[in-house]
Amino acid sequence: MPVAAEQPPRHPVPAPRDHQRASRGFTLVELAVVLFL
Repeated sequence: MPVAAEQPPRHPVPAPRDHQRASRGFTLVELAVVLFL
């Protein structure tokens, strides 16, 4: 069922949710980099 797996990522609804999660993850990474620097 490779077609069904390719359909979900095509939806624009899960895109905004992933973006918000990535934004929070990026902040954590940036904080770690600043602490390391």
